[in-house]
Amino acid sequence: MSDSTSTTDVTGGSTSPTSEDVRWLSLLHEISQDLSGILDFTELVDRIAHQVGSLIDYRLFDLYEWDEKAQRLRARFSQRSGRAWKPRMSLEAGEGVCGWVALHKRSLRVPDVCSDHRFVDCASDIRVRSELAVPLLTKGRLVGVLNLESDRVDAFSQCHADMLETLANPIAVALENARLVEELRSKESSLLKDLSMARQVQSALLPAHSPLLDGIEIGRSWLPARELGGDFYDFLACGPDRLTIAVGDVSGKSTPAALYGSMAIGALRAQIVHSPCSPATLLRRMNTYLLQPGLDNRFLAMTLAMLDASAGTLTLASSGLPHPVLLRDGQVTPLQVEGMPLGLFPDQRYEETTLRLKKGDVVAICSDGLHESIDEQERQFADRCLHAKLVKLGHLPAQDIADGMLEASQLHSGGSSHDDDRTIVVLKSSRSAS
Repeated sequence: MSDSTSTTDVTGGSTSPTSEDVRWLSLLHEISQDLSGILDFTELVDRIAHQVGSLIDYRLFDLYEWDEKAQRLRARFSQRSGRAWKPRMSLEAGEGVCGWVALHKRSLRVPDVCSDHRFVDCASDIRVRSELAVPLLTKGRLVGVLNLESDRVDAFSQCHADMLETLANPIAVALENARLVEELRSKESSLLKDLSMARQVQSALLPAHSPLLDGIEIGRSWLPARELGGDFYDFLACGPDRLTIAVGDVSGKSTPAALYGSMAIGALRAQIVHSPCSPATLLRRMNTYLLQPGLDNRFLAMTLAMLDASAGTLTLASSGLPHPVLLRDGQVTPLQVEGMPLGLFPDQRYEETTLRLKKGDVVAICSDGLHESIDEQERQFADRCLHAKLVKLGHLPAQDIADGMLEASQLHSGGSSHDDDRTIVVLKSSRSAS
């Protein structure tokens, strides 16, 4: 017997092991070993029912799971004549034969249910005459009850009860493991749904389409490393024919970085609406905002570009992102704007540069995920590859350039899972400067 489980036999009789019993005990050992490797709950209980059926002839098989909080047995699996069917009912502690077993943590064999007041008939289409129920215990804690019923009187012997008690502990352990796996899978499924919803929300915060400006094409491409990312981009109108473009990269990854980035987007939009200003001034204000109490342990690298489409100028400032690059007449030139990431130190000043756009000019603003993409030899995509790809794609529309640059970065890393978020915004001038 396992877990100090004693069997109550209403007939008071017992039997001695026979050679057939020895064979069964050997088979019981094989079954217990077999069950230890199954973690899927449905597969496990079906296997238990099948294995028990190879040892004991029964008509009904029930597996009840013990709900400690509710103090009830809840039917998890039922099988009738070898075929699974809908679980029948739940039982309170002490109710019916199984409830009695749960309450006392002792096996119970009833040769004739008609003479036992504890019997509760749950199978309306089968006339149950005998029953055998065994508690499933692990370390003295009740996991559930295994119950067999038959339409024959005295269908279950004391030897059958002993065999089930021998199996009870490995079944209980296997069920507990399967239950924990089932619970983890359920939590994982719920988490994945939450992450999927969060990613939809994050995506909804980012502009779904690039703005349309006279003489200027804008393309963007964004790929988080995980379900959620710390990279973002935004397009903020700040006057007639004027647009502020932001590309940001929050330190860290996944949910915390995504939440911080979403907060930064909100703060940036509020600044633009209430007090439009130059990119350098805007970075300085954002730095002050992100240094407020409760927003520590994160920092934000961001490039801001203010586009004046009517004047054909682009003014840039940066706080830690890789230098934006200009493709002009087949040559790539980094635009030297420097600055400390936001949210680290107070009273920071940021450089600013203004570029007068010519027809055919392409400006690319990238997060460091593109530059730092590595291949199997640990070689980074880096400036050289990025510049060469930009030259190759420069004749295409802005959106195709953005998509092509991101794809090139992915191909460089072999299309494998990437370690960092990747974001690129591309501007292309299609008219001559005034």
